[in-house]
Amino acid sequence: MATAPQLLIDAPFYSTDFSDCTLLIGPDELKFMGHRNILSIRSAFFRRAFQSEGFREAREKTIRLPEVQRGALTNILRWIYGAHLHCPDEMLTANQWNHLLKFYETADFLGVHALIEKLVDYFQRLLNIAEKSLNKMDVQNTYMLITCLGAFYSRGKVVSKESLKQIIWAYARENKITTFQKSMEMFEESELNGRLHRDISFILCDFVNFTTSRHKRKRPDNAAGSKK
Repeated sequence: MATAPQLLIDAPFYSTDFSDCTLLIGPDELKFMGHRNILSIRSAFFRRAFQSEGFREAREKTIRLPEVQRGALTNILRWIYGAHLHCPDEMLTANQWNHLLKFYETADFLGVHALIEKLVDYFQRLLNIAEKSLNKMDVQNTYMLITCLGAFYSRGKVVSKESLKQIIWAYARENKITTFQKSMEMFEESELNGRLHRDISFILCDFVNFTTSRHKRKRPDNAAGSKK
């Protein structure tokens, strides 16, 4: 009988020595030999599963995670066991945005709160990077950025409104507001977090009011010039 495939991670504090629990990851049940004390310290999900006597997981010391994305969970386990969290300070591709989204959603599902805070801080940096790299922000990239924003908002992790304002105003200043609007139109009304939609709408209205007010202030000077 063939043995089940096993996940081995490259992390400073990981070894199968003294492992006392098993994670079965994905539909093919990739096997990960873990340590209850380490997993429980970092993850609220694992802590509940291992401490609740009524849970089968606590009795069997085995947790099945059939719907968790393997790549995202692998990176989370590496971080739990002491590996450095790699956060490139450059604009992400649409595919990288998607990986970040899965990473965050999995960390949220597992209740890895310290990691979630690091991802929120990283996303805040990404907004600043995107503001300076708008030439790379096409409709698809912008759509993924807004999707990630929606994921953060839906889980109560609202990014700085000043950062949100800066990135949206940057699109407008660089005459790329159409790109932003087309990305927004890709969402069904029920898909986008209501609070995020409201914040974006208010910021766009503020920009329109600002530009309208600025044009009005210029008109008297132009009128005076024409009389001369």
